[in-house]
Amino acid sequence: MAASASRAAGEPVDVLPMMGASVLIFLFDQAFHKPVIGLPIVNHDNNQHAANENARLQNLWGGVESYAAMMADLSW
Repeated sequence: MAASASRAAGEPVDVLPMMGASVLIFLFDQAFHKPVIGLPIVNHDNNQHAANENARLQNLWGGVESYAAMMADLSW
């Protein structure tokens, strides 16, 4: 996944073994016994869950490209 994301980004990506907030992604690991990844596409200053939340459209389009590249690399 990191290689696919790097190809989509056109440069190496950072891999951080964490996810903030109250994401219950571990439930998928427990249910399916498969590795789980999260690929956030929000901007670093989006102020989630506040009155002034914001999202940059370029982050959305970049995220769509990243997800598409990774899905295309999967061995279905």
